[in-house]
Amino acid sequence: MDPDAARRLAKQLEATGRHYWTRRSPAARSAPRRASFTVLASGSPAAFAKARPAARCDGETLYETRDAAGQGAAFKMINQLLAGRDIAAASEAITFAAKTGARYPESL
Repeated sequence: MDPDAARRLAKQLEATGRHYWTRRSPAARSAPRRASFTVLASGSPAAFAKARPAARCDGETLYETRDAAGQGAAFKMINQLLAGRDIAAASEAITFAAKTGARYPESL
């Protein structure tokens, strides 16, 4: 979600007396611990007070990314940019290895 869209939606909801709180899970999982992941959340302090107990059940690590709507979405986008960079670099390395005939030694 566009962080600006999240801020607009939060403003609309909060004007009606409701809370706006979001969570983003960037799928930061490791092979040995697939069931756990990191949760990035954003919202007003009042929204966090209501949502925090449920949010703690979602992931092993909960990062409260400021008291403003849209911050979780922004951090998710940043994480995806970094992950994409790593995937592109790994793909280039694999292609280079294949073209040069490089192979891992058997003793590894």
